[in-house]
Amino acid sequence: MADYSKSTLDELIEVITTRPVGMPVRAMEQVLAQRESAIPAIKAALERWRGDEGRDLLWLIVLLGETESPDAVPVLIDQVKRTDEEEPARAACEGLAKIGAASIPRLLQMAESPESLMRIYAYAALGWSADERAYSTLLDALPRDRELGHVLAQALCDQGKREAIPPLYEAYRTCAPWQRIEFEDAIRELHFGPPVPFLWKKNWRARYRRDPTLGTFDLGWLGVSVLVWRHVEDVGKRVAPPLKSLEEILKEGAIPETSAETCEKCGAPVERPTGLPVCPENAVLAALHQAIFLLDVREEGTDDLFDLADDLDEMLWEHFEAKPSLGDNRLKRWREKGEGLEIHRQTCHWLVDQGIEDIGGGRALLLAKAAELAERLGDPQGLLSPPVRSRRQPPKAGRNDPCPCGSGLKYKRCCLGKERRRE
Repeated sequence: MADYSKSTLDELIEVITTRPVGMPVRAMEQVLAQRESAIPAIKAALERWRGDEGRDLLWLIVLLGETESPDAVPVLIDQVKRTDEEEPARAACEGLAKIGAASIPRLLQMAESPESLMRIYAYAALGWSADERAYSTLLDALPRDRELGHVLAQALCDQGKREAIPPLYEAYRTCAPWQRIEFEDAIRELHFGPPVPFLWKKNWRARYRRDPTLGTFDLGWLGVSVLVWRHVEDVGKRVAPPLKSLEEILKEGAIPETSAETCEKCGAPVERPTGLPVCPENAVLAALHQAIFLLDVREEGTDDLFDLADDLDEMLWEHFEAKPSLGDNRLKRWREKGEGLEIHRQTCHWLVDQGIEDIGGGRALLLAKAAELAERLGDPQGLLSPPVRSRRQPPKAGRNDPCPCGSGLKYKRCCLGKERRRE
């Protein structure tokens, strides 16, 4: 693990913006420790390196949001307005939500923009803001900004106010047919609750780490909405559900937080107790495999969880770059290796979400989880059962052999008679 405790702010920003793969967590933590005093340097770096393809500016945007300082609002607003830079714009939008009330006046102005994409970002950030001004603005926009009705539906859903259901249903009755799915989902989620946790409230060390398969961090509904809007003509042609009454929408029941996935082999519900999908038959085995992997990593000299995450990111990037052609007989082995790396990556993310930062702590938690799972779901393979030691009987002494008690007498002259009397 690199030690950045003596690095200057400029040196830290240099490290952060030139990291080739992975996420420079430890250097970013040092910058965050300086809080508001780091904002001018971050702002200057963003202005100086804007458009520099050799620099990764995403991490600076993330840091601004994590300061939760009103001083960061103008810089983040400026980034959101650069709608052609989708990844930093999404991070900036989430950063504005973290800052909260100080962001609202600028977001309200952005919500009046003639540019549709800019309004999408504004609506999303307002939806994440627990503020009456934000709620009123979203509600007022619902009947007049019909082209973004699906975005407003999700933003109002994020507000978590059940009183929004009647106006949402009214807008649903006149929305474009392809938008009906989003309105129905929002209405059901508000009615049945509780609201789905916001992605941006997750630990930033895992939230913004890029997925090598996607090339970016989790899109969330905002990222999906931006993609939909860029291809709205094609999306508008999709098959739309029929118009339903409010009673019919609610009759369909709550939207499950996770899909009702069942195991193909045993039919039991699938859970994710350690970040991986498991059923009762393989839950203990999966947790132990995760723990064994961490033990191997630790024995190789790595003890920082974020160093391991960086190594896995680099291996996955290289893995996808080396994908064989479809007809190549190595394709199966390539897929299996990728699945294994992704399992390890998901393990790291889950541990970070649990507040773990070192390999030893991660292994201890996984072993504890394995024991907990064995207690709750059973241990059909006996993986945590102590080995059964066979109690071997000592060979029986012959009559004329030395007595096993060590007296020096023959067995027949010593303990043989005692044993016969006991029998």
